[in-house]
Amino acid sequence: MSDAPRFGWLTGATDDASRSARRKWAVVGSSGLLTGMGHGFVQVAVSALLKPIAAELEMSRAGVSSAISLGRLVGGATSLAAGHSVDRFGARVVVVAGTLVIALGLFLTALVTGPLGLYLSWGVVVSAGTAFAFTVAMDRTVVAHATSGRGVALAIRFTIVALVTTAQLPVIVWLITSFGWRSACSVWAVLLLCTLPLPLLLFETGAATRAGGAAPEPSMTLRDAMRTRGYWVIAFAYMSTAGTIAGVSVHAIPMLTDRGWTVAGAGGVVGLLILLSIPARLLTGFYSDRLPPFALPRVLGAVLVALSLTLFADAVLRSDGTVLTMMLAKGVATGVPTVMILMIAVAQFGQASMGAIQGSFMFLQVPGTMAGPIVAGWVHDTTGTYALAIAGFGAFLFAAGIALQFAIPRPR
Repeated sequence: MSDAPRFGWLTGATDDASRSARRKWAVVGSSGLLTGMGHGFVQVAVSALLKPIAAELEMSRAGVSSAISLGRLVGGATSLAAGHSVDRFGARVVVVAGTLVIALGLFLTALVTGPLGLYLSWGVVVSAGTAFAFTVAMDRTVVAHATSGRGVALAIRFTIVALVTTAQLPVIVWLITSFGWRSACSVWAVLLLCTLPLPLLLFETGAATRAGGAAPEPSMTLRDAMRTRGYWVIAFAYMSTAGTIAGVSVHAIPMLTDRGWTVAGAGGVVGLLILLSIPARLLTGFYSDRLPPFALPRVLGAVLVALSLTLFADAVLRSDGTVLTMMLAKGVATGVPTVMILMIAVAQFGQASMGAIQGSFMFLQVPGTMAGPIVAGWVHDTTGTYALAIAGFGAFLFAAGIALQFAIPRPR
């Protein structure tokens, strides 16, 4: 038996382990807060901003959705650069640079006078900053610092994201209704600039390291991963889930107000349903650490199939009960797959190139995230209802769930 644990107080091993644990949870907590403030704002604010922007700039819902979908393309391309950058330079530089870019984009959005300005400010600048700072860099940092209890760490990170997103949604709606959408964008830009001390103090520079000096894990490069069948199945599941989330999220408040809800009431419901998804996130993280790696894709596949059924139900029945159930399912879809897809990817490919691999997944999800809001807006403008778009989202989720059940091999 080794004497290191018994005499760890002599060698400083206990202190090192304690410092490593404290740093891990500081990184997890700060990554959740920053992602909620940045990425969370971009995700939920667009639903509240859609109608007032369309009215003031004299654009259709499909037109505004096109600017948002352009942002998905820009964000996907930026994620490739973010993944390679965080693997090489660490999270501090990446997060600070991205925060400065998104703040600039929000200031520019507040000044737009027409569709072109919206496409450039929100579709390009805001989206690039969001993808660079708050997605791959944050996930990669948490994975690197959590060599044990990784699923719980990711679940807590995304739970904090959900809490921050839920808390800020009524504030965003209040800012828009009280001061206008331009002022809301400017205020949020200032708030994001105020968060810069967190990454400067907590995040590392240089290549991401393993917490506590843990032994290296067997890993694939991005090129090696792309030669496997599992990589493309995960990418399809990522695209289908992200496209559904994007399409429903962008149109969530209009979807409810079209059925007679007030803007404030719709915003409150969306925020509440995000909050109710938190137990699913935590349970996902808890069981992801305890399930054998080969079981993770099968469980996720079953979840996606179940979620697809809620979308089919609302497309057919179109009642208040089915739309609320669908919104709740969308909240689950932002939690369970987000944690499990990362866990599946680490189990399949290792963590050494996780930034590049995760960045490539986010790039490959672009067709779904671009098409989702545009298709939903176009279907509404053409038919007066979102039913056909919702049914289409359900079909993609169902196909992804079936693929995950049968197409991913056991990790080596």
